[in-house]
Amino acid sequence: MANTSAIETKNVAIVQEFLEAWAAGDAEGVVGLFAEDAVFSASVGPEPGKTLTGRDKIAPAVSEMLKAAAGSKFAITEINAVADGAVVTWTQTGVSHQGRSFNIKGIDVFKVKGELVTLKNAYRKVEQS
Repeated sequence: MANTSAIETKNVAIVQEFLEAWAAGDAEGVVGLFAEDAVFSASVGPEPGKTLTGRDKIAPAVSEMLKAAAGSKFAITEINAVADGAVVTWTQTGVSHQGRSFNIKGIDVFKVKGELVTLKNAYRKVEQS
């Protein structure tokens, strides 16, 4: 992270902590890193995607997502610092509950204020066979 400020370095550390909790399936750890008034724009839903505002709305969705992803492998490809957060590319592989293998590439845009995530905006590409 050449030429990054102390704030950018701190923001990346917070996002890394968030993603480590996500990869571990730690819903409580993930939700605890969201600000009370955070916005989570998930990549799947009717909008397209689904926007959840507030930790109380985000918590059950995160729990559901992590349960659905249990047994899959989540890996960070790259984290790029930006002034107020980070942009992360990642992969997720595994086998669905229906027995189909999946390979997902994604990108998340994070905003951080203080020590908490105020925005997680997720985008993904899914390999279908």
